[in-house]
Amino acid sequence: MIEPGTEAPGFTLPDQDGNEVSLSDYSGRDLVLVFYPLDFSPTCTDQLSLYQEVLGEIESKGAALVGISVDSSFCHRAFREHLNLTMPLL
Repeated sequence: MIEPGTEAPGFTLPDQDGNEVSLSDYSGRDLVLVFYPLDFSPTCTDQLSLYQEVLGEIESKGAALVGISVDSSFCHRAFREHLNLTMPLL
């Protein structure tokens, strides 16, 4: 388990719209990185839906949340639309 507050290694990944997103884009903010295996899998659907439910609380504390998986930008976009997610998926 990675301890809270551990600095993440730098990264640049495409989001659901194909735009590059880097860790440095969130400089000065707390960032919650949510790693999940696959869009549309039952467990991941439940997991991301739950994060969406508490996203307002996370953001009210000054943090941002992004989901990261191996899926393509096209799949991420469809998954976001299917679940009405607002957090970026990388």
